[in-house]
Amino acid sequence: MVAHLTRLLGPAHIDLAEETVQETMLRALQTWPYQGVPENAAAWLFRVAHNVAIDAVRRNQIAGEKTDAMVAELFRAPLAALDDPDIEDQLRDDELRMIFMCCHPEISRDGSVALSLKTVGGFSVREIARAFLADDAAIAQRLVRAKRKIREGRLTLDMPRGAELKRRLDSVLEVIYLIFNEGYAAHET
Repeated sequence: MVAHLTRLLGPAHIDLAEETVQETMLRALQTWPYQGVPENAAAWLFRVAHNVAIDAVRRNQIAGEKTDAMVAELFRAPLAALDDPDIEDQLRDDELRMIFMCCHPEISRDGSVALSLKTVGGFSVREIARAFLADDAAIAQRLVRAKRKIREGRLTLDMPRGAELKRRLDSVLEVIYLIFNEGYAAHET
């Protein structure tokens, strides 16, 4: 969901996408015990995240003059129906695009991999630090620098092609390996 919202809001607003997903999960925890888990939980989460993002953009006027454009993009983007069985496939495409965006050559390789693990894999700073055999504070700083580079460099979520795709592939494969590795031998639940 973070990857999908980042595509809609723009890479400079990764933080807003992450906050939106956190708010969505909180709403699920508040709602589902009383109303039950929806038949298609992924679609419910996707729809609520979409609505929370619209509300956040409107409420905060976060992007100044771009607010109207961001809200228009959120409304323009097709919203999957709650019973849409393809919702997970749609999100996977955004996740892969997000990994490739995070692995942009202007971001250091360690920063790219850490940002991908955080944004797409949902890893905590501690889990990323363990994967890198590094200090939590060092990883937190890598994430800050990578997000700043995306904002200041105005990097896009465009899927790279040709030689650009090949330049990012090693970092993308490292991300996929580390996600698999953590899933296989998870230390936190």
